[in-house]
Amino acid sequence: MKLKSLVTVAAVVTSGVVLARVDSTTTLCQIELANGVKDPVVALPLIEVHSGTNAINPSACVLTNGLHTGDYLYAIVGGNRKAWLFNESDGWKPANVTVGSITIPAAGNDKFERGSAVWLHRKNKGNVYIYGQITNITQSVTISGDFAMIGNATTNSYLLTAIPWGTKPSNGDKLCLIADNTAGQVEYTCIREGDAVKWGKIVVETNSRGRIIETIEELTPAEYAAVSIAPGEGFVYMKNNLSADNPTINWPSGE
Repeated sequence: MKLKSLVTVAAVVTSGVVLARVDSTTTLCQIELANGVKDPVVALPLIEVHSGTNAINPSACVLTNGLHTGDYLYAIVGGNRKAWLFNESDGWKPANVTVGSITIPAAGNDKFERGSAVWLHRKNKGNVYIYGQITNITQSVTISGDFAMIGNATTNSYLLTAIPWGTKPSNGDKLCLIADNTAGQVEYTCIREGDAVKWGKIVVETNSRGRIIETIEELTPAEYAAVSIAPGEGFVYMKNNLSADNPTINWPSGE
C-alpha cells in the first residue's frame, strides 16, 4: 500500500509514523524508517491487517517501495536463517539466497511475534516502509540463543537506557545497532553494576603490530541521550553466556 492511499483515511502523522483509524477496533499504521542505511535491521512492530492474531509474516509487512529484483531479507528461525527474495514482477517470495559461498534456505510458513526483526539487504539505500495494524496488546519478547534480531515493537523511539527490560541482560551481552554503511554496526556491551544495566561502546582498533584491540568506552550522559531505537528499527543481540537467564523485553501496546 502506498503512503497516499493510507492517508486518505483521517490520518495523524508524527515522526515517520502514519496512523489511520478505520473503525473502533482497527487502526492501520505505516512506519517510514529513514536512517540512510542500505542494509537495515527492520522491526516488526505491527500485526497483519485483520489477521486476528499477533503472528506476523515479514513479507506481508515490509513494503516493496524502492526495492529492486534481487533484494532479500532474512529472519532467524530456530537458530537458523531463513530468507525471502524480492522480484519486481511478483513481490516477496520464500527462496534460497546465496551470499558468497553461503546459501540461506527459503523461509517456510513461519510467523513471528511482534517485537521480532528481519535483516533487509538491498542494492540501494533508501527509506523502508512497514505496514500493518496497531494492537493494544502488550508484548513480552524473550531473547534466546547466541544471535537474535529484536525490533522496537512500538511506534515510539526508545533510548538505549529506556528499553523496558523484564529479565535484565547479563554482563558482557552485546547489542548491535546498524549505524551507516561506513561505520557499519556499532556494538554496545552490557556492564552490570548490581541491579543497574549500563552500556559501554565497543571500540575496535588495529595497533602498530597489526593486532586487533578491542576496548570498551563507558558512555557519557550526552552519548546515552544520542543512542535511540527508532520506530521500525531493530537490533542484533548476542548473549555472552548461553547458560544465563534469557533477557526479556516487556514492550507496551503498539501505539
